[in-house]
Amino acid sequence: MSKTAIIILAAGDSSRLGRPKQLLRYKNTTLLGHTIAQLASLPKAEIFVVLGAFRNDIAQQIPSEEVQLINNSTWKKGMGNSLSVAMESIQQDAFDQVLITLCDLPRLEHTFYVSLLDFHIAHKNQITRTAYPKVKGVPVIFSSDYIPDLMELTSDEGAKVVIQKYKNRVSDFSWPEPYFDIDTMESYQELLNRSSP
Repeated sequence: MSKTAIIILAAGDSSRLGRPKQLLRYKNTTLLGHTIAQLASLPKAEIFVVLGAFRNDIAQQIPSEEVQLINNSTWKKGMGNSLSVAMESIQQDAFDQVLITLCDLPRLEHTFYVSLLDFHIAHKNQITRTAYPKVKGVPVIFSSDYIPDLMELTSDEGAKVVIQKYKNRVSDFSWPEPYFDIDTMESYQELLNRSSP
């Protein structure tokens, strides 16, 4: 069976929010804890969480011993740097693909990740990105062939650079819900309002 490395990017300092978004409470856990829970039972998958800012506080809140932590001391260089550090950490393992996601996409739950991974594997895709109604982006899955390219990332744009370089090899996984992440207290409050009974 195909083996997947799951990379959760959680190294940023949440500057727009003013506090660590990774530790915001959501559904009896944290945003990061919720993301890990949605990914925990994907078949033949290992979860890696990239930490940087607030890493000691966040590490204490990680709910599963099965999650492997990657500390990125150069997290201030941006998302591309965190991806590069993550690829360095996993390159010795024989993964078939790498699924990259963020800690602040709480509307994406287990069924989404199952469908995304199934789509990628069933169609033998090289690169699979999520296509929301108005935007395209993360979560994204790369075949392991692209780990060397991901290791070379340096900019804050993250995987977009690699997607653009190989745009003819990208398949879009359509998802009907709008893209929704947590960047401000207003978006966090909107999440809580949506989730309340």
